[in-house]
Order: sequence, then C-alpha cells, then structure tokens
Amino acid sequence: MSVIKFGTGGWRAIIGDTFTRENIEIVGSAVVNYIFEHKLQKKVVIGHDNRFLSRETRDWLIDIFISNGVSVDYYDNSVPTPLVMYYVKKHELDIGLMVTASHNPAKYNGIKIFTTGGFDASKEVTDELEASIDKYQGTGFPNHLKRDAAATSISFAYDEYYDHLKKILDFDAIRESALYFKTFLFDGMHGSGSDLFAYVIRKIFKHTGLMQTINTEPDANFGGIDPYPKSESLELDKKLIRNDKNINFGIAFDGDGDRLGFITNDGFYLDMNDLLTVFYWYRCKYNKPTNIVRNIATTAMLDKVANSFSVHCFPVQVGFKYISAGMIEHNAEMGGESSGGMTVKEHINGKDSIFAALLLLEIIGKTHKSIMALRNSIYTKLVPPIAKYNKSLPKNKRIFKAVLSGVKDLKPTISTADTLLYTFKDYSWVLIRASGTEPIIRVMSEAYSEDSFNAIDKIEGLAVLNSLPKVNK
Repeated sequence: MSVIKFGTGGWRAIIGDTFTRENIEIVGSAVVNYIFEHKLQKKVVIGHDNRFLSRETRDWLIDIFISNGVSVDYYDNSVPTPLVMYYVKKHELDIGLMVTASHNPAKYNGIKIFTTGGFDASKEVTDELEASIDKYQGTGFPNHLKRDAAATSISFAYDEYYDHLKKILDFDAIRESALYFKTFLFDGMHGSGSDLFAYVIRKIFKHTGLMQTINTEPDANFGGIDPYPKSESLELDKKLIRNDKNINFGIAFDGDGDRLGFITNDGFYLDMNDLLTVFYWYRCKYNKPTNIVRNIATTAMLDKVANSFSVHCFPVQVGFKYISAGMIEHNAEMGGESSGGMTVKEHINGKDSIFAALLLLEIIGKTHKSIMALRNSIYTKLVPPIAKYNKSLPKNKRIFKAVLSGVKDLKPTISTADTLLYTFKDYSWVLIRASGTEPIIRVMSEAYSEDSFNAIDKIEGLAVLNSLPKVNK
C-alpha cells in the first residue's frame, strides 16, 4: 500500500522522506489518469508557494501533464492558494493544483488539488486517487493517447482577481477605513500571499503608505517560525504594535495565503472565532440575514448570532471542503473555520486571507468602529463562553477509548475512529480529533455554563492523561 495519503487539505509530507520527486510524479500521474478516466478537460492550472522544492515540483508536474497530452497554465512566481482556486472557477477548468503545505512547518511540502468550480477535491476524489496510486504504483500508470499540449505562463492574474474583488467588496468603504486608523502592520510570514495583497492595497488606496510590512520576502524556512498566524507565532507583531502608537492593528497571513491572524492596537490577538463572529454579524446586519456553515471545531457564537437574526448555523466536519459543500447544501452565504479561514457565496469555494483582510477594512470603514470594539459589543449582547480550551496532544488512539469509557453518562454527538464530539444544550461543546494534516490530536472546547464546564473539564482531563506514554511498573 502506498505511503501517499490525502488529508483534509491535500497531500502533505516531509521533504526528502515521503515528499520526493518519485512520489510527486506518482501523484501527478494519478491526476492524469483521473482526468482521462473521467473524460475531463485536457488542461489544468498549477501554482506554487515559497517552500523548498515548490518551484521544482511545479516543473516536474508540468512535465508529467505535458507528456500525457494535458496542457498546463502555470504561474511563473509564487502565488497564494486562493488565486489558483479563483482561476479554476473563473476559467471553468476541471482540475487545478497548488504546490504547498499551507501552514505546516518548513520541513513539509505538499500538493492541494481543486476540482470543477474551484472546490477542494472531495474525499471521493482523493480516495479514487489513492486507489489509483495503489493499483498502478508498482506496474506503472497507463500510457495515455498523446496529443498536442502546451505549458503557458499566466499573464494578468492579479488584474482579474482584483476586478473580481471590486465586484464583491465595498471599495469605497475600504478607502474610508483609512479615516479611522493611522497605519496597520502586515506580516506576510514569508508566504506567497504578500505580493498579491500589496498589489490590491496599492490599487485601492493608490499607495501602500497605510501598511507597514514585515516578513514579506520569500524564505523557505519561514524565519524559523511555523507559517501559521496563531498567537504564539506573532509575538514580534504584538511587540511592534504595542511599541508604536502609529500602528492601530496587525494582519498576518499563513504560508499559502488562505488563513488570517489579527492583532488589536494593544497587542491582543483575536483568534478566528472572534473574527468570524464579527464577520457574520456584519454580513447579517449590513447585507441581509443569512445562514452560515461552520465546522465542528468552530465557535458556537456563530449559532448565537444566527439565532439573533432568525437564521441558521450548520456545523459540518473539519476540512474546508465540507464547509464549501455545506454552503451549497444549506443555501448559506458564508462559511468559516476556527483555524483561520472564511469565504462568502459570491467569492471562491475555499478560504482566502486576502479577501478576509479587505473585509476587515470594509467593516471598519462601514461601521466607523474598530474590530475589537465591534467584537466587545457583540459579546456584551450575546454572552461569550465562560471558558475556552485548545490544546494539541501527541497522537495516541488510546485517548478515544479512554474518554468513551470514562464518561459513560454522556452520549457523544459524533463518535468515529478519529473524532469525538460532545455537545450540550447551552451551546457548550468539546471536540477531540486526530488532525488530518499533522501527527497530533486536538482537544478543543467552549463552555457556556458552570455545569457544562465541569463535564468538559472531566473529558479534557481524561484526554490529557491518556495522551501520556504508559509507564511500565
């Protein structure tokens, strides 16, 4: 059986271990085989980020497709994942690929695959790719009919993306936001979203003087910090903002530009749960009340906002592919996840930090208030959780059995080999889940009452205790 396995965000592996030229070409061959078996267009688009071997991987993939008669549109320079997803949707392609390991540490690289409409490849698609790899890896993939094929560098990609954003965002409100702050700090985290974001800001404001920047140059090692815009990765940003009164807030992107982090004027980190609550409230208040889709690891404050506007919040399993699919199923106009991503119906079918950052500016310009002030106002009315928990544990399957046997008085809402979810009537919840992109188990929760807090505390204690290695006596 192949070592190539697709998780919730594509195939990711350690460079030089499983992420090798041989396996990269195997993945490319499996996609080619999928294209021919399903009689899809003989044309794909390929993008890449700033990681080690990303550009080379793009070139190896191009060779595989061209040699099998599949034409390729490709980007010369590194680009963010959302741009590739947009290209697939805009140009009505059946397949797109992005060479990236997203927010994973620098030792990883990977390949994301997109299908018709710019959606993340579904589990059915990736299962079929894995089956194809298992079937043909030893004997070689079929030789497909040769036909004329070409590799074409994409021109004007930024322009068409900008024109699209202009249609779905209020650029006048974004420009007006400049009346309510002096400058903001942008941290590109050495990822592939910096150039496009700077381009869009320059086009909107006619300059980039409102934006102070750090970590915008490419660096395959990401400055020694994981390219994930979480609180502990943004300590420098917090310090810079606290020490400079001319910086009113900070925005950070992850390695491939689809996750967002935000810091307030006093150096306080607002996580994506906070931001999604503001985004969703704004959408309902200033556009129209609409359903929203969140994953099961995301705040129930979205449920509270939905109830306050007499609409619905629908939880789905973890993986943005399920959010995109859920938005269609439930006629929802917004979707988001706590790990840093969001989108809206009129945009791409995946998360986009550039869109999210511009939406934050639009909200400031429209409401004339800071994001923190809006968050506090919403929380005052709807009452946030009294306790939150988010911890990563070493991957140990014993955790799931221990929790199930230790809390027999509670029935889990979801119980699978890699996921346990307990929900309570007061919006409280606790999730134990094996990550689909890293070798860890995540334990997350929100408690909205003392009774729920006590029950959740017991579950979390069992999880942590059973994550430790057994000691032989």
